[in-house]
Amino acid sequence: MLVVKTYSHVRGFNMIELAVVMGVIAIVTTVAFPSFMSMIGNAQMRGVGESFKNGLQLARAEAVTRNQQVRFKLNADNSWEVGCVTVVGDTDGDGVENCPSIIMRKAAKEGSSSNIAVTRVGSDNVIFNGFGNRATIAGQLSEINIDNTSMSETTKRKIRVILPFGGSVRMCEPAITEPTDPRKC
Repeated sequence: MLVVKTYSHVRGFNMIELAVVMGVIAIVTTVAFPSFMSMIGNAQMRGVGESFKNGLQLARAEAVTRNQQVRFKLNADNSWEVGCVTVVGDTDGDGVENCPSIIMRKAAKEGSSSNIAVTRVGSDNVIFNGFGNRATIAGQLSEINIDNTSMSETTKRKIRVILPFGGSVRMCEPAITEPTDPRKC
C-alpha cells in the first residue's frame, strides 16, 4: 500500500512571491522617495520661518511688556537675538536687569539646514516701540524670504515672513495666488 503524505500546514513564501513583494517595495520606494525628500525640505524651510516669526513676536511682546524699545537682530549666519535698545539696569533691586541687551538668542543651526537660503528686505534688525509697533526708522528689516536651494522649483515652496508697520508678524507663501487662501502673501 502506497501512502502519500500531504503537508497542508507548511507555511512560507516561495521565490516568486518573494520576488514580487520585493519588486513592489522597490517601485513604491522609487515613487515615494522624491515626495518624502520634498516634504522634509519644505518642513525645514517652515521651521526656519517659524523661528524668525517667533523671534519677531517675542521682540514685539517684550517691547510692550517692558514699555521699552526692543530690537530683533538677524545676524549674518541666520542666528537671531532679541534685546533692549537702551539697557536698563536693576532699578527695582530684585537682582535682575529690567531691560538687558540680550533677552534671548537663537543659534542658526537649531532646526536649520545648510541648504536654506535667507534673504532680507531692509537692514538686519527691526525695533519695536512700547506699543508693539515697528519704530519709524527708515531701512529697517521688513521682510525675510526663505528658500531651499537643494530642491527643484517644481517641488519646493518658498516662505516669506512679513513685518508690516503695525508690528504684527505674518508668515506666508508667495506662490499662492488664490485670494481666499490665508497662506497668500
